Amino acid sequence: MKNGKTQSWSKRFLSFLLWMLVFGLAVRFFEAALLGYYHGAFWEQMSMCLLGYCYDILLFSKMALVLCPLHFVVYRCAPKAAKLTFRILGTLLLLISNAMIMYFVSAFVPLDKVFFNYSIKEVIYISQTTGAFVWWGYVGLLLIPAMFFLVSRKEVGMSPYVLFVWLALAVAGIFVKTVPVWAYGNREEKHTVCNKQEFFWRNLFKKKVRFSHFNGRDIEKYREHIEDFQSMFPKNEFVDDRYPFAHIDKSPDVLSQYFDLNPWQKPNFVFIITEGLSREFSGYNSRYPSATPFLDSLADHGLNWLNCMSSSQRTIGVLPSLFGSLPFGKKGFMQASPKPRFHSLVNILKNNGYATSFFYGGWNCFDDMCYFLNDMGVEDYLPDNSMFPDELKSTWGLYDEILFSEGLKRVADGDSRPRLDIYLTLSTHDPFDYPRKEYYTKIYADMLKQNGQENSMKHWLHPAYASFLYYDDCLRNFLSDYRTMPGYENTIFVITGDHCYNSLSEELDKYHVPLIVWSPMLKEAHRFPAMVAHRDVTPSFLALMKKVYGVESPSVVSWINTGLDTSPTFRANTFTPQLKASRKMDNMVYRNYFFDERTTYLLGYENDKLTITPVKGNRFVDFVSEYMSIDDYVMNNDALLPAD
Repeated sequence: MKNGKTQSWSKRFLSFLLWMLVFGLAVRFFEAALLGYYHGAFWEQMSMCLLGYCYDILLFSKMALVLCPLHFVVYRCAPKAAKLTFRILGTLLLLISNAMIMYFVSAFVPLDKVFFNYSIKEVIYISQTTGAFVWWGYVGLLLIPAMFFLVSRKEVGMSPYVLFVWLALAVAGIFVKTVPVWAYGNREEKHTVCNKQEFFWRNLFKKKVRFSHFNGRDIEKYREHIEDFQSMFPKNEFVDDRYPFAHIDKSPDVLSQYFDLNPWQKPNFVFIITEGLSREFSGYNSRYPSATPFLDSLADHGLNWLNCMSSSQRTIGVLPSLFGSLPFGKKGFMQASPKPRFHSLVNILKNNGYATSFFYGGWNCFDDMCYFLNDMGVEDYLPDNSMFPDELKSTWGLYDEILFSEGLKRVADGDSRPRLDIYLTLSTHDPFDYPRKEYYTKIYADMLKQNGQENSMKHWLHPAYASFLYYDDCLRNFLSDYRTMPGYENTIFVITGDHCYNSLSEELDKYHVPLIVWSPMLKEAHRFPAMVAHRDVTPSFLALMKKVYGVESPSVVSWINTGLDTSPTFRANTFTPQLKASRKMDNMVYRNYFFDERTTYLLGYENDKLTITPVKGNRFVDFVSEYMSIDDYVMNNDALLPAD
């Protein structure tokens, strides 16, 4: 290629690079405008976005090192095609960046590979439930890429020294692999500063912490790993290495002593799983003013576990963990196909004469929930929420007050069998559309002010936290109405959260949820600081039912956990693997250790609050890797339970 042609090529490529940086700045202004509109503090948002743009410059300069030879090859073959191709490429990159910013503004967490876990129907459903964007958001989404496509036709005259500036920035970008720690003060700022598109691709191809997968054919090769994993649970009597979790059920009955049970009448069970309910803002000694005063009073008269761990940062993990202590597989147990054979509290009690129901105000088949519930033995459901008038529901589904009242109608129409009813609420789900929103928001803002915390929380978060005040009133009315139901005096209520709604909370806080058991049959209230998990619930209630009522229950089970800990002092003996929002199993609690990606923390308890302290050593990393591999094995080879 002649020198003049080379100069022409370099001029075109540098023009493309310059226009991308100019419109990249426009993208950051677009992000700051949306954040300021929806969440307030525009100038604060702008400063973080401009700081992020500095990182964008280094990122794209580095990326241009890869694009440069590609542009050169295409230009040499067809100069006009090279220009058009890269104009289209830049337009697509800007369009994707804008779309990811709109997702971030809505969810306040960057999009990651969880996107690929949803079907097309689920993606459409989610998009319909997130609420409409302001009109100029959609204009900006399309206008910025369109303007780039039009303007980037023009080549920009520039000094040859620009080439050296670009190379210097590209080299600097190689050494700055992620947003520097000094660029942000907390998780919220980090997510604002980071490049949303880079976050997505980096997360998609992030290396997993695990050793090689194994299957039933080469199990002998990995028997040592299975035995090593099982050795971490010395109280369990495992039955067969081909079924690594299967063991003799010896869970002790620790609950019956707290109840005045009628040995001739099996109790009813009502499980209330609250969307987004967290210990961060609920219950004794919460970080923010408790938004659940009625639930708190219920806890003061019931059995209250202060340190309960959920198993997922999304709702997909709560049903399998709470009712079966089940493994995850690649996407979560509910979406596994086919599923290994499993036991659960629901199907065991159903086989012992219980009526089983699931009351949910949304789409029952989201995350394949309906298929899992059918496999678990649920008989009765609420009708599809499309059967209800729009004034009774939000974009996600029925308001909590409607959900509870409709569930009670079906309970009243039920037969004489003992019951197990599950309620899964929705009104505390983003976009936090619930009745009397302004009323509850003002109440919570006043609570923050009275507690001296008016500056500790962004104003735009108030309606989200206030949604739990609405839920709390719905719960109060539900239990009041339940008193008129047949069998109320013989009912045990279990109330918990599925995860923390606030994606900006610290990692352990995202799993820290209330667990409260209340019943008219309770003898006295107890508060338990011992750490437990959702996976402990089924073993304990089955142990109670076997001891007091002689229910038939499998002798060999797959849940590693042995039940709820009723120690009057803090200790951590539970086990729960945990899914992040991306559905990666990068968190785990084992006894008094918390594992977060590649860092291990020691759990403690000071001033009635959980604490975590980093510890050295990688032994726990090996244990997590072993569990992840065994989890895959049992899911892929129907190796959860031995054949009957």
